[in-house]
Amino acid sequence: IGELPIHHATRISSVNVLQTLLEVYPGSLLDLTVGYENLLHIAIGDYNDDRVPIDAKVQYLCEKCPDFLHMRNSESLTPFQLGAKRVLDTKTLKIMYDTDETIASERCILNHNSDEDSDDDDSDDSDDDDD
Repeated sequence: IGELPIHHATRISSVNVLQTLLEVYPGSLLDLTVGYENLLHIAIGDYNDDRVPIDAKVQYLCEKCPDFLHMRNSESLTPFQLGAKRVLDTKTLKIMYDTDETIASERCILNHNSDEDSDDDDSDDSDDDDD
């Protein structure tokens, strides 16, 4: 866990650079950042103005490792939820949704009170058990 060259390349480089690094260092595909972000989380955080490289990276990473879509970062956000929170272009969100439609059924946590929300849900479940 840390900031590795693959993380930096995912953040600022094209999909071609990303592909090349993963060919040379395939084990880096699953390396997480300190914030427990996978490469898809990082690609979504790409702040370049050009949407095409972001969409290309998201498409590539969704195909390369669909499990990324269900992984949560240190804020308990999946890449799809992070994209929704950052108000990404709907095309980028659609790329992820088309890869795995089940991501839309995951509880979308878009506020900073996610722990409180989880506690509320747990208490609701315990009430149901008493019935």
